[in-house]
Amino acid sequence: MMFALEFVLIFAMGYIPFGVDGLAHLGGFAMGLMLGIILVPSTPETKRYRMIVWGCRIVALPLAILAFALTAKNFYSEDPNAACTWCRYLSCIPTSANNQCKGTGLTMSST
Repeated sequence: MMFALEFVLIFAMGYIPFGVDGLAHLGGFAMGLMLGIILVPSTPETKRYRMIVWGCRIVALPLAILAFALTAKNFYSEDPNAACTWCRYLSCIPTSANNQCKGTGLTMSST
């Protein structure tokens, strides 16, 4: 329950104007969660619990490596926006009341 509340809070903070990047918050949250699963020591009380913990670690490690590699690949590409066309909406929602999307490639058209 607490993770869900933190996720919603971080996602909402991403829409605060003046330079708070929502995509960076979500990426940091996801990477922190995966590395926490991998690196935080646990004291398993039962064999079943130990297998679940190691299963989560085995899944989280390649996901963390893949996320890091894709982020580095996208960072060094010629057009980072081509890799994820909808990612810009995680930082700024173009509305008529929102004037903070300048320079992001998002436009608001009134109909």
